[in-house]
Amino acid sequence: MEQVIRRTVQAKAQAARRLARLRERRDKVERRQEILNANARLVYIAKEKNRVRDELTEDRLLGPLAPQRGMDKIERQQRDVLPDQSFGEGYKPVLKDQRIKFWNIVPGDRVVILTGKDRNKVGVVQSLNKEHNSLVIKGLNMVKIILLDLPTIT
Repeated sequence: MEQVIRRTVQAKAQAARRLARLRERRDKVERRQEILNANARLVYIAKEKNRVRDELTEDRLLGPLAPQRGMDKIERQQRDVLPDQSFGEGYKPVLKDQRIKFWNIVPGDRVVILTGKDRNKVGVVQSLNKEHNSLVIKGLNMVKIILLDLPTIT
């Protein structure tokens, strides 16, 4: 009878040791995973800080042409209107030999209008006309046209 009791006690002790080893391994894995997650969070935070710093630097360098990041409509409107400044004499017609050969503006770029009634406003380029050295800016310098039904003379 003593042997049966001894074996039972040994089996319980062995099961307890095995369970303790399994818990210890699980705890090591969990601690390692926590460390990896903490490191990943730190790396993410560092990358996010660098991204924000780079965006702020870019915005400062581009001035009014900076991309509109995370702003609502009112903030964009306030940002797009620059303080009143005079930029030049006005429009001068372009001669054929004065055409720009290489354009560094493409549709979708943000530009500032320097002259005219929409001066100092920022807009997005819709299309280019390279023959006349001009471009169309979306939503600016728009004119309402009223069409009248005129009688035809026969």
